[in-house]
Amino acid sequence: MKPFVYGLVLPLLLLASGCSLISAGGGAAEKVKILEYTRYCSQKGCPDFILSVYQTGHVTYEGKAYTSLMGTHLQQLPEAQWTTLKQSIESANLWRIPEEFPISQFYAPVTMIRIFEGEYTKTIRGQELPYELALIVSQLDQITNNGGWKLIAPPTYGLAKGTIPNLLRIQLQANVNFEYWQSKYYEYSLSMVKNIPEGNNYWLFRFDPSRIQPLAFKELLDIDPDVMKSEFEKTNK
Repeated sequence: MKPFVYGLVLPLLLLASGCSLISAGGGAAEKVKILEYTRYCSQKGCPDFILSVYQTGHVTYEGKAYTSLMGTHLQQLPEAQWTTLKQSIESANLWRIPEEFPISQFYAPVTMIRIFEGEYTKTIRGQELPYELALIVSQLDQITNNGGWKLIAPPTYGLAKGTIPNLLRIQLQANVNFEYWQSKYYEYSLSMVKNIPEGNNYWLFRFDPSRIQPLAFKELLDIDPDVMKSEFEKTNK
């Protein structure tokens, strides 16, 4: 059995190494990652994120969807909080506990944790977690919600530079009422910003990219029979 490494599990898209390049106060330094944490569920609305803990007490939060912390954020934990978290991780002895715990509720989130030690990693997941593991998760959730985050990498969403990810220029079919049409996408907080005089039934709409990835929303519009054309707004317009 490998000696203990401070680390937690993460979803399927993770680096095999426990090292990652993070920005700390304007400089860049290689930090050794000891833990990654996320949750996933089978329905829309679950926050999509990766919380990473480093041996220096730095923590990063990468928000991907359904979270107010979109992009990559960084903070240095206060010494007392960092000490408490380290003690909880050590006490849990994560390298010795099972990798799978019961998952009995289909719609409830599943916790995933990945731990690191050099070239070794271990993934733990489940809903019904033992006390020691649930305590660590509770502390990580508290870190997430307590604030103090510094944005170090805004989300790009895979879009070209100069693209405004939450604004779309959309031309609807001539017989489509824009107010009725936009209600189809209420779950993405779609709202009309202004009329565009360059075409008939042509509008600028705003939506919430934390609720749907911009490119995924654009794909929905491309197959919507009420839409003649759509394109992202540019900063140079």
